[in-house]
Amino acid sequence: MKTLTYKLSFFVLLSGLFFGCGKGPQGPAGADGNANVLSHLFVVSPSAWYISGSSLMVDLSTSLLTDYIINEGAVLVFVEATDANNVWQAMPYTWPSTNEYWGFWCEKGLVTIEINDGSGTVPAKPSGNTTFKVVAIDGFAAMTNGAKELAKAQVMLQMKNGSL
Repeated sequence: MKTLTYKLSFFVLLSGLFFGCGKGPQGPAGADGNANVLSHLFVVSPSAWYISGSSLMVDLSTSLLTDYIINEGAVLVFVEATDANNVWQAMPYTWPSTNEYWGFWCEKGLVTIEINDGSGTVPAKPSGNTTFKVVAIDGFAAMTNGAKELAKAQVMLQMKNGSL
């Protein structure tokens, strides 16, 4: 009798899980676009470059780089390669034609571009405008849905407890 009771209880529980839950109504459509990725274009004139040691440098100020993006997200930088049919080249990159290394580093509100040829001499400034694209990726974009929900719940719990 005890075994029959357990089997019936298990069957009732199992059928409740499969048949007791139904789909709800369709939710409203979301906004077009991608809220997790933002970008900004910078057109840098030859006069904006400055020399630091044996490097040529330029600073790009941007509000895209918040503390959250720096600490939890990702930053990508691209340069428009005018000598290669106007394609975008991901940085850091070493140009084969000149052996110049184009790199970057970032902090809150700022991306610094550096050009160095490794010879100890300062590279020549670009003769025309140079276009850079800075891409900021939200840290939630790389998480799975379960991890996103857990992270959001943790933030909400901290807000409720007054610890944020």
